[in-house]
Amino acid sequence: RAVDSILEQLEANDDPITLTGSSGGGCLGNAGVQQIAETLGKSTSLRWLQLDRNDLGDPAAETLANALKYSTTLQTLDLDFNEISDAGTLQLAEALLGPSAQGSLKEFNLSCNAVGVAGAESLAEALTSNTTLRVLCLHGNCIGGEGGAALAKALSTNQTLKTLSLHNTCIANHGAIQIAGALKLNKTLSELSAGQNDMGDAAAAAFGMMLAHNHSLSELRLDHNQIGDAGSKHLAEALRFNKGLRELWLVENPIGFTGVASFASALDKNHTLQRLGLTAEDCEKEHIEPMMMSLRRNHVVRRACENVLRGQSELKLHGADFSGDAAEHLAAAVEHTDTLRNLSLESCRIGDAEAVRLARALEQNGQVVNVSFARNSIGTRGAEHLVELLQRSDTLVSLNLGGNPVDSYFAHKLTHQNRHAPCMGDEALESDRTSEVESLVEEPHESGFIQVDVDEPTNAVSPSATDVDDDCTSEPNSQEVDDFTSEPNREEDTPWHV
Repeated sequence: RAVDSILEQLEANDDPITLTGSSGGGCLGNAGVQQIAETLGKSTSLRWLQLDRNDLGDPAAETLANALKYSTTLQTLDLDFNEISDAGTLQLAEALLGPSAQGSLKEFNLSCNAVGVAGAESLAEALTSNTTLRVLCLHGNCIGGEGGAALAKALSTNQTLKTLSLHNTCIANHGAIQIAGALKLNKTLSELSAGQNDMGDAAAAAFGMMLAHNHSLSELRLDHNQIGDAGSKHLAEALRFNKGLRELWLVENPIGFTGVASFASALDKNHTLQRLGLTAEDCEKEHIEPMMMSLRRNHVVRRACENVLRGQSELKLHGADFSGDAAEHLAAAVEHTDTLRNLSLESCRIGDAEAVRLARALEQNGQVVNVSFARNSIGTRGAEHLVELLQRSDTLVSLNLGGNPVDSYFAHKLTHQNRHAPCMGDEALESDRTSEVESLVEEPHESGFIQVDVDEPTNAVSPSATDVDDDCTSEPNSQEVDDFTSEPNREEDTPWHV
């Protein structure tokens, strides 16, 4: 029945061709592969072949290698759970990935077989010249440190592989350190899974050093290892400088309070990491919250910048944190778009330095029509740059600086000097003379802010606008960020999972 199923799929030109062993049709085994080999080799439409759990072994692997050697259409081959060892791996590597291979195999899954050091070395040798493979999965094969070292050597020259799965492959510290070293040079691998490999702080230090140089790796999984606080410190320090990593997984490592504190501090400087998974031992809620807040902030900043660069015409945020580097990232995005028309960052912790940087970005952009930076911490210096931009700009129509601690003299100058500016905040200004530094408004109400316009105020940004873009929400309990920042339920004495 297994053979008939495959032949029927081939005759119907199905894609993918798939047979999972023991799924009602039995297993192919070596005998079954012998019967379908000729038909497989002649197929001109075969792109995806999935034969997992079919008790193939090395003889069947060799038969498949010979049958598929001249296929020019096969892109995905899934042979996991088939008891293929080094001998079968060698045949497959030479036929499908080596210099004489005629095909264009892009994804190769050999997970949970019996591949050892020699098999890993044959795959590594093929990868040194292969230019088609994008994904290689070796999960659950004990290739050891030497096998890891062989693959590391291939990674130092290979320029096409994007995903490498080495979860539970016994590479330990030795193999992990070699792979980390190779990734200092590799600029194409984007995902590496190396969990459950009994690696410790020495390997974590090597990966930390790699991340300080490599900005192309976007996902790194080091879960279920022996990485402690010392290794965490190296990884966290690298995050201060890394601009490419989006996901870092460290669950089920013996990381304590010191390690958590290292990550919390590093994430104040990192605005690209989206997800951090770790198991924090002996840590209370108050130790975890700063890190969670940093991740939320990263998420909001990243999504805001991405939306601007994707061509969004309006960005409205309320209550987010765009102080420091966050304002720099957003300013860079504003400078590289020509579609943004309305920018509202109210109560977003913008001070003078951020206001000056954003003013420079808006001037370079030259397309934004309405700007609202109400209820921030912008003083006279920042306000002067923004007002000067308004006066010079041919496109900027509305500037709302209500609720900022601008000097009283400048506030009155701003209100009365510009003949086009409707003054809606005189009453609030006149009623409070008790301090040298005043807000342009105390609390926003129907007419409780000053809005400076160079044209009719009909296009002004609403002073009560608190709309938050769905993709850039800054609410701490937003569903958008719950997938990686929500606090898990836990029983007494259970480690925190972030």
